[in-house]
Amino acid sequence: MLTLQGGVNPDPVHLSHFFVLAFDRYSYLFLLIVNVSWLLTLIYSSAYLRSQFQEKSDGFHLYLASTLSVVMGAGLSYNFFTLIFFYAASIPLIDPLITIGGDDRSKKAGRYYLWSNMIPMTVLIIPTIWSFFPLFAPFSEISIDKLGYSHEKAGWILALLVLGFAKNCVAPFHLWLPRSSVAPAPVTALIHSVAAVQTAILALLKIGSTV
Repeated sequence: MLTLQGGVNPDPVHLSHFFVLAFDRYSYLFLLIVNVSWLLTLIYSSAYLRSQFQEKSDGFHLYLASTLSVVMGAGLSYNFFTLIFFYAASIPLIDPLITIGGDDRSKKAGRYYLWSNMIPMTVLIIPTIWSFFPLFAPFSEISIDKLGYSHEKAGWILALLVLGFAKNCVAPFHLWLPRSSVAPAPVTALIHSVAAVQTAILALLKIGSTV
């Protein structure tokens, strides 16, 4: 839908006063990677699930589709509120994919993943963005000059956000990624490509362009 409206920087689509979507210079490549990865994962998982977790295939595809839909919402975000909402929503959706095996190792990996991502988001991302940025202003209209921050202060803000977006695997919140390898191969491939790591990197690119 957004592609048909004019490519990069079309008029934003207001889902509500709070949720606004639009293409920017990062969205095209990100959505291309997401959809190609999604297609490859579906092809691979169709054969994979016939031999493993066949009884859980419906739940697998439900969480897979939900995760990637939310990830695309983050990629198309036009303001901080939309970005943080979709980023936060993607965290619990990945957990059932990690724990689909149902054994103790899978459950431990799922819990570790949740804590490693939810705590930095709650302690670092939300307070930092709430304190220093307008939640509903477009990214394109935000800059350190307009906000009145020095470059040193902007650097500290960005450092807090780099740590907070733990899906980008910056230490000390990086150990969840190797532990998630207990998940089925289609899941780990998607987590490593777009469902987690690249979503956090995209969020930092959007925020970094403002500071």
